[in-house]
Amino acid sequence: MSKINKNSTKGESLVWFSSLGLSTGLIMTTGILFLIVLEGVMVFWPKDVVKVTMKTESQNNNKIFFAGEVTLERQRRYDYLESNEQGKKISKTEYINETQFYVANRDLYEDSFKFVDDRNIAKREFPKEIMMIERAQNSRSLLFPKQLQYEGKSLSADDKDFISILDQRLERAQSVRKKIQTLSSGSIAQLSIEIKRLTVKCYPLRQKIILNKKTNRLIDQYSDVREELEQSLPGYSSLSQQELELKNLEKFQVEQILLLKKLRAKIINMAPELTETVKLLVEKEQEIDSLTIMAQEKLDQIEILKTQLNIDNLQCEDINGLKQNITLGNLVHYYFPNKLGITGKVALFFKNIASFFWEDPREANTEGGVFPAIVGTVIMTLLMCILVTPLGVIAAIYLHEYAHNGPIVKMVRVAINNLAGVPSIVFGAFGLGFFIYLAGGSIDKLFFSDWVESGEGAVFGTGGMLWASLTLALMTLPVVIVAAEEALASVPRGMREGAYGCGASKWQMIKSVVLPASAPGILTGMILAMARGAGEVAPLMLVGVIKVASSLPIDNLYPYIHLDQKFMHLGFHIYDLGFQSPDSEAAKPMVFATTLLLIGIVGSMNLICVFIRQKLKKKYATGAF
Repeated sequence: MSKINKNSTKGESLVWFSSLGLSTGLIMTTGILFLIVLEGVMVFWPKDVVKVTMKTESQNNNKIFFAGEVTLERQRRYDYLESNEQGKKISKTEYINETQFYVANRDLYEDSFKFVDDRNIAKREFPKEIMMIERAQNSRSLLFPKQLQYEGKSLSADDKDFISILDQRLERAQSVRKKIQTLSSGSIAQLSIEIKRLTVKCYPLRQKIILNKKTNRLIDQYSDVREELEQSLPGYSSLSQQELELKNLEKFQVEQILLLKKLRAKIINMAPELTETVKLLVEKEQEIDSLTIMAQEKLDQIEILKTQLNIDNLQCEDINGLKQNITLGNLVHYYFPNKLGITGKVALFFKNIASFFWEDPREANTEGGVFPAIVGTVIMTLLMCILVTPLGVIAAIYLHEYAHNGPIVKMVRVAINNLAGVPSIVFGAFGLGFFIYLAGGSIDKLFFSDWVESGEGAVFGTGGMLWASLTLALMTLPVVIVAAEEALASVPRGMREGAYGCGASKWQMIKSVVLPASAPGILTGMILAMARGAGEVAPLMLVGVIKVASSLPIDNLYPYIHLDQKFMHLGFHIYDLGFQSPDSEAAKPMVFATTLLLIGIVGSMNLICVFIRQKLKKKYATGAF
């Protein structure tokens, strides 16, 4: 009996040791999540702006006054030597209270943050008139509005209608900015794609003509004259004879047009076998010229809109009277932080969150939103799951249901388990070498050789969404295989024998009985793969992720989903903000906010899978998952 108690005591200590380890892990996880949530949420909460009066002039900008948001308060240890009565040096320590302020106005002060010794602060005030301005270009500004200039009029900031008219003019500027964005990302983007496709189609036609030595000299002469004419009369080939006559052409232009007609006739007569090729090439070139004219018209519209965008100006001053002129076309949003009550702060808090979700990044990704990164992360993760789950399940079915447990199968299992521990950067290097250079390069040679040879660039022989998803699918494949195989093994033997007893074949038994019953376990593997793959950064840096994407991997332009396109990713966005930003202090809040968003997206996707898994588990309540 005493031995049993003694053994029980030993075992109990191990249990307590295990619970201590579990508790430590939970406390650490909870602590870091609490820090991320707290810092990430506080990014969007508007803070009051304090005007600080210094006792002495600042060493940085030689000013007695400055204004900013309080971002950090700390104690700094200061060690120094002091002489005693005997003249002996004595080491002393003093703790100094310091406050960090976000002063904005980086374009004026060169730094967005500054630390101030609290002993040098004479007074703190909260001016109601100070305005926080968010700009499309350059960082945020803390300024006092003085005057609004619009339609040849001037309106003082003291006027009672100042805010209402400023809002009206700002709304007008924002509508003009939206028109510019619509033209750039819509019409002009579509025209650019079509011109690129036609240019590629013209390449083999030109090559076919160039290879005919009889016409090379005439073709060169024809091209030279055509280029000269294009410079003096853009889009001439798409104009009718009547339109040409209305343009009052100069003598040399008329001569060049007649010369082009003669050269074209000679080329066709000298090489009858190339008649159709030349005609087709001329038609394609005329289409390109027409589309180029249309694109230029859109660009001209954008220039006109830009002129309209910058006609209104807001004249401001900083805390020391330094004047600054801000065009309303560059003003995204403004508010008076010291005039906001609790209701106004809550409303602005949710507005900031919405802007963070739906806007594009600005100012080296330190301001604005992360919408392109959200789209890239979600699409890449879903595509990775679509690719890895079937492959993992097929491999698990073969290993568990068909393969004999011989030495080769044992080696395969060991290899799969070891593959799960390979560093992710190794998978990135493999994806770069195999998927991009080998597979993508081969696809370009077979199907897109004209794109490469015409100078329009590689299509699949460069990083993109497809290769990034395949690389991460390969990286997470061992996790899915192991989880799926365990799920298959958890299906009771009686269910298998029952299926055989009903006359089912082996494949019918697997398809109708084993796979449905093991679906919860398979989803567990997919959840683990999703959680690991969505947060990876190192391999993505080699296979397709970029800092700023000019377009989304999914849009309303054919073929709608662009798997060959580079993309933004929240994980890389965090890395870029934390280590590549020109202003690391200004980027720190965005790091926490983006980290919280990434955790939220991965958690939401996992919760959806857990919900589906629980539904399947209730339906097929036989497995252990």
